[in-house]
Amino acid sequence: MGYFFGVAFDQIPGVEEISYFTPSQAILIRMFSDLGIRQQRWKIIGPSETWNRNLWPMTAFVHYDLLNGRPYKREYSDSGDGIFVKETACDEMTAKSLPEDGLSGARALEIRLGKLLDG
Repeated sequence: MGYFFGVAFDQIPGVEEISYFTPSQAILIRMFSDLGIRQQRWKIIGPSETWNRNLWPMTAFVHYDLLNGRPYKREYSDSGDGIFVKETACDEMTAKSLPEDGLSGARALEIRLGKLLDG
């Protein structure tokens, strides 16, 4: 799962250039395949000495039932393994506050982010 931000850099930034981001500033929160990382198309910038794991939780997501259109809040394990934990019905206000559930392939995520950045 990743938090993605509305800033495009001309070159790979250093840790200090991105350390000010917070989860609330994300333009997209999405679960995704790690293929971009494994193929080294997505560069790992490095560890941050000021990063606090507690400030970057695994968020809940919204899923809309295709048959009845009702929203459901979906929760996954916070351990980083993507294991589904539970699903509960939620109201529309809650649904609108949550990112969309689903898994993006690395290339699909690159395309979606490109469209968001091009605005």
